[in-house]
Amino acid sequence: MQNASKLICVSVLGLLCACSSSSPPSLVTGPTTAKPNYMAIPLGDRNPGAIYQSDTAELLYEENIAHRVGDILTITIVENVTGSNTSTVTTSQASTEATKGPGALASMNGFIKTLFNVNFDGSASTSLKSSGANTSANAFTGSLTVTIVDLLPNGNYVVGGDKRVSLDNNEYTLRFSGIVNKRDIQSGNVVSSNKVADARIEKVGQGLVTDANSLGWMQRFFLSVMGFN
Repeated sequence: MQNASKLICVSVLGLLCACSSSSPPSLVTGPTTAKPNYMAIPLGDRNPGAIYQSDTAELLYEENIAHRVGDILTITIVENVTGSNTSTVTTSQASTEATKGPGALASMNGFIKTLFNVNFDGSASTSLKSSGANTSANAFTGSLTVTIVDLLPNGNYVVGGDKRVSLDNNEYTLRFSGIVNKRDIQSGNVVSSNKVADARIEKVGQGLVTDANSLGWMQRFFLSVMGFN
């Protein structure tokens, strides 16, 4: 019986340790890369020429700005979020009460006379003053190269990209998606993240460090059942 109990305990502990944290749904749901669209050209119309290539030619003074599906942009991530909250509460209350005895008659004496002549006075006051302040600041900086994955009818670009880095058995992934206005593209095909509409930025990790800092689904279940969550 003891061996069975020990086996059950070991199994439960193994499940608790083995059940790694379930990853939340990704913010970036769209594709993060796209290949260029190749247009089929009839053989009779092909004229590559000796120097001039019609498919990839650019004007002499034209800057190479990304404008096709599959072209690359560099997103400079500059996100700063600051919030503050201040509250002050002041309350006060005061009350006074007086009770006067009916007064003793001339024929009364002793304890009865004292009881009828007793006057009661009372007062009470309460006050409360509290204040609190909360300030939070978050900054996220970096850069990520993305790909134009779609061209919208109004000329805007849908972009997406990810970057994965594996270091010491830990994998880190940076994902990005959003909509870029072509007029916001700077020299070198660079766009600031605060110029991107519907931006989705996330950094997720997998490995020992992430598992050590998160609870497994079974652990969260037991905590919620026991009332600690």
